[in-house]
Amino acid sequence: MTVTQIAEHGQGPAEGAEAQVPPDGVQRRLLVDVEGDGKHTGGRPMTYAIELRARDGRWEVAALEAAPALATSPNSSDSQERHGS
Repeated sequence: MTVTQIAEHGQGPAEGAEAQVPPDGVQRRLLVDVEGDGKHTGGRPMTYAIELRARDGRWEVAALEAAPALATSPNSSDSQERHGS
């Protein structure tokens, strides 16, 4: 797999995060986009939502989460249907 983008939940791109020495217990939620390069996943884009937790001066994966729901704009038809417009 090739990582194509990393974004921190609510923060935007997360470049440089690996260079920081975090204090124990700090958590971060990341959205990681990858492209498969195996026999059955070649060229296939995939997204993983992960939670990192700091321990002993390093980041460890604490959880692999379901991908977050996509935000919808207030003007979307789904939003208008719920509000009776």
